[in-house]
Amino acid sequence: MSQTIGNYEILENLGDGQQGIVYKARSLANQQIIALKILKPQLAEVEAFAARFQREAEAMITFDHPYLVKAFEFGVVDGLHFCAMEFVEGETLYEKLRRRETLDERQALYVAQCVVHGLQYAWERGIVHRDIKPANIMIQTDGRIRLMDMGLAKNVQDEGSTVTQAGAVV
Repeated sequence: MSQTIGNYEILENLGDGQQGIVYKARSLANQQIIALKILKPQLAEVEAFAARFQREAEAMITFDHPYLVKAFEFGVVDGLHFCAMEFVEGETLYEKLRRRETLDERQALYVAQCVVHGLQYAWERGIVHRDIKPANIMIQTDGRIRLMDMGLAKNVQDEGSTVTQAGAVV
């Protein structure tokens, strides 16, 4: 028997981070394969973390850019906070570098250019990513670049959205 969360059937675990777990899942509504990020239950109990997770999902839902992962839905089911987003086939830049594979100058510039365009798009909408690292840069199987994981994103237009304090480490 497979596990479901909301309208999504869990297929496999893709990764476990500090804030959440990402699963490969299938939409029961249209059979589309998606990535389903679930906030860890112990963090969901802390209002600040739940608010940060919701802010990430809401920002991603409004995005429509070729270098940013698109989110479709945010919700809470049985106390589990989830964000359904597009599933991107490929590997992270971190995984590639960890295998000691290098990028030539042209590839490195392409990756940087894609990331900068995605960040500029988010900035123009008042969102600062705040967690740029190789593990959050996906290299799709066709070579396209996607920036993901807006878990530490901050809406610079929302003064009430401050979750971290100056000098704090997240």
